[in-house]
Amino acid sequence: MIIFFLFQNSIFNVQALVLEAKQKDGSWSDKYSSSARILTTFERNSHSAFSNHNLNKEPTDSSVSTRSSMLSRSVNGGLVGLSNLGNTCFMNSALQCLSNVKPLTEFFISNKYESEINEKNPIGNRGELARAYGDLMKQIWFGTSPSVAPRHFKSVLGHCAPQFSGYLQQDSQELMAFLLDGLHEDLNRISNKPYINQEDHPENIADSVAAEISWTNHKKRNDSIITDLFHGQYRSRLECPDCMKVSKIFDPFMYLSVSLPRKEEKIKEVDLILLNPTRRRTRYKVMVPRDGIAGDILKAMEFHTALKTENMLLCEVSQTIIESTIDKKQKLRDIKDGRYWMCVFERKPVIPVIWVYSAYKGYTSYLKYFGDPFIIQLSSPGSMAYKDFENEVFLKMSRYADVDGAQRRNEEESESDPVFRIRVVNQFGVEISHELCNPDGSLNLAISKKEKSTDCDSALIPLL
Repeated sequence: MIIFFLFQNSIFNVQALVLEAKQKDGSWSDKYSSSARILTTFERNSHSAFSNHNLNKEPTDSSVSTRSSMLSRSVNGGLVGLSNLGNTCFMNSALQCLSNVKPLTEFFISNKYESEINEKNPIGNRGELARAYGDLMKQIWFGTSPSVAPRHFKSVLGHCAPQFSGYLQQDSQELMAFLLDGLHEDLNRISNKPYINQEDHPENIADSVAAEISWTNHKKRNDSIITDLFHGQYRSRLECPDCMKVSKIFDPFMYLSVSLPRKEEKIKEVDLILLNPTRRRTRYKVMVPRDGIAGDILKAMEFHTALKTENMLLCEVSQTIIESTIDKKQKLRDIKDGRYWMCVFERKPVIPVIWVYSAYKGYTSYLKYFGDPFIIQLSSPGSMAYKDFENEVFLKMSRYADVDGAQRRNEEESESDPVFRIRVVNQFGVEISHELCNPDGSLNLAISKKEKSTDCDSALIPLL
């Protein structure tokens, strides 16, 4: 089977022509068989249909666009995978991006690049990189395999740039920058680059005029398909604060490093612990300003819950221990994410807060904490009986333990060895020798400085 593509009464120069024998059953093989002969590619000459084609011109009614014709005749439309040769995904991703730049791909698969290879460019690669890239583009757009292993291109790339010769992971943007620059120098139409003195343009010259002058000077040294497609200019303006002289420069660029837009808001995960012991701990995801304060978290929680900000206490919790309370004016950037859980405790305003942790003793004498910490607020602790205070603590603990059973067992056991008791510890879990129950049965929360261990805040621990 001989395949010819005709274009304006000329042979269409795509790739190689294939001569294949029909199988015995009369069918044709889906793949090239071993008996198939690859004929020499027709060399493009001055009378080729593409000799006078300008890639920058739009197609007219009387002619078919070369670009659309070439890409439309692709076997697979360029939908071909690139095999990973060992940590070469950075290279494959860059190649896939460039493969879908249609004007550039058209330039290579139509073989137009061959007449523009500059082998005498001292800072080029003698056309090796351009040829390897052109061969790879033809494999991608006119091959029959669903994937291509770019081994030859990788070999040439490593020869031209030793930093990419191995199989270590590299930066994709760095490779693309080198590849575009290498293709530019291999295809640069300027053989002898003249020296160009960069001049500043005064303020009274129009930007369009100054830009045209700078671009003309740039094209005197750099003129290739890469220049046509990827080069541009950016304008910089400089004003002297003393003499107020203004100058502007138009600098060429091939790529720009653009930072990703920063979101003005971020998500914070906050747990809510209510005073009602029958309500379980609930986690919320709230949106707060990135440069906001802790009070913004409370405002967001007020929107999602029925609580007012004055009835909330924001804390950092490490598993079952309160690490610190967070002031409403504290900046969010000073609160490290992932260090502790952020919790909001429901509280009554003005009334002091007593932190309560739950723990039990295992086979060793060390305390093992469990459950969430909670708070107790007493409006008049000076006139409260210790038994009432103990019942208040037991009530709060009902979400974690069988408090009724523990209370009954407490009453059955001797007072010297209760099953359930309350003691005072500092934030490190060291017990403070303090009797909560006065001889008359009243509550004693007045902890003296002598009883405190260092300067740590104290906390109550009901011990099971």
